[in-house]
Amino acid sequence: MIAPGRTSATATLAVARLVRAPVLVPTTESTKTLISPRIDKLLEHVDSDYASVLVAAKRARQINSYYHNLGEGTFDEFPPPMVETRSKNYLTIALEEVAQGKLKYHYR
Repeated sequence: MIAPGRTSATATLAVARLVRAPVLVPTTESTKTLISPRIDKLLEHVDSDYASVLVAAKRARQINSYYHNLGEGTFDEFPPPMVETRSKNYLTIALEEVAQGKLKYHYR
């Protein structure tokens, strides 16, 4: 019997803690902890893992500067985010831009 106020997943975890057995809990959309976007989507638009890190880090700094300059009225220097996202993390926004092919880059 499940205690009042507990879901079956939390009740299963509570029992597992008592007997110290590993438990596989089904994941839902709200409990997903996978990195998004996936690395294979990023690699379709960049040369290597290293390039994806460099491009995303530089773009995240630009997005950060864009949001910090909004109040000052200087919009020419840094472009706004080019994707619609629910994330407020600048690096996640930059990675989504890379995964969607919105950024072009070249080495100097």
